[in-house]
Amino acid sequence: MTDQAKSGGYKFLAIKDRDCLLGSNGQIALEDREALLEVQEEYALRVAIASEAPMTSLLKLSEQLQLPRNSGYIISHLGARVHNCRTGRELASRPLRPAELTRLYELVNSDYTLALIGEKALYATKTHQPRVLQLAKLWGMPILELAEADESFQAPSEPIFRALILARQDRLEKLSERLKAEQTLTATLYDEPMNELSIVASGVSLRGALDFILDRLDLNQQNIIAVGTTLEDVAMVQRAGLGVAMANAPEPLKSCADYITTSCDAAGLAHMITKQIKLRYDGVPFDPEDANAIMPNTLMGALGMRCTEIAQGYVTGTMPVDSRTRQPMGILHGGASLAFAETLAGLGSVAIANEGEIQVGMQVSGYHVSSTVVGDTVRGVATILHKGRSTHVWNVDIYSTQSGKLISTCRVINSILKQR
Repeated sequence: MTDQAKSGGYKFLAIKDRDCLLGSNGQIALEDREALLEVQEEYALRVAIASEAPMTSLLKLSEQLQLPRNSGYIISHLGARVHNCRTGRELASRPLRPAELTRLYELVNSDYTLALIGEKALYATKTHQPRVLQLAKLWGMPILELAEADESFQAPSEPIFRALILARQDRLEKLSERLKAEQTLTATLYDEPMNELSIVASGVSLRGALDFILDRLDLNQQNIIAVGTTLEDVAMVQRAGLGVAMANAPEPLKSCADYITTSCDAAGLAHMITKQIKLRYDGVPFDPEDANAIMPNTLMGALGMRCTEIAQGYVTGTMPVDSRTRQPMGILHGGASLAFAETLAGLGSVAIANEGEIQVGMQVSGYHVSSTVVGDTVRGVATILHKGRSTHVWNVDIYSTQSGKLISTCRVINSILKQR
């Protein structure tokens, strides 16, 4: 994990649903749900659910975690689909081509079961195979028999995003080697808990889907937390600034993780959030109420700014979008955003300055990403980038609390002077 990741610049949290989010009872622990709502609403983290399941089976889960309200994402079919929960739009889609499905059908015989996974149904050559029945029940999908027409394979009418081939392990090993040699599909062999060969389009992966989202949001590796629990999560966990493995994860995943949390049934996500996000900063000599006490009769007080958290290298606060901070057209004034950023960074520098030192603002610059209107409240998150003897450099991101959108990102430079 890099120093930048340690400084608290986390902006995105990717979670595998199986055995990370959903416990042995198939439900989200209350502590995990409350912690995930808090990091979205209070810490401005975007959340993505990553899963092998179809996208439609994950919509209820996204509602429970309020991903539509907080601009979250669903990564389904092991990365073959990416869904924007706020807009309801599909951002990326990589189904298997009909010719690829035909090829898979030609490779199997009565010793195998071929199952094709879409969004409307699960299609199988053996509809009563136990694993097929298990998945259909888990995802709430009907099972349809794969149709043949004049002894040639007839692909389902809907897009197929993933295929499973089920058989004895020795048969699957041979088939896996054959598919890898052909280099036209991505095939992954699993022996626990079920013997199965999972197949997606060439190049599809959880890590690839995560990179796609991060590129759209202009985030980098240090901004990411990724939580996994199976071997298929290794690349995603390695990609993150903070890679997390659940306590029940296999040893190869644990060995490449930066942090190992408790098990899913022991509210492992809530434990990780407390340790790695909420308690990652050392204390300072004063608290938010002390900071707010100096704001009346100042510009900060006049604009309705309030400090909500303050610690070593980390400050958060809020500012209303109202008649004091709006432009004539009713949207947040860019100047108010810059004043807000400078205020949070100033409080942060005062908190970490040595005895006998004062801070003076030298420079503030900002990039306005999107807008918000009267009635909203913006939340600022200031994290220190450089703490020198004579200067402090801060990054301040300002978010809408209504939509979760990034409104502005600012850079503040403070000069540290000896008090005369």
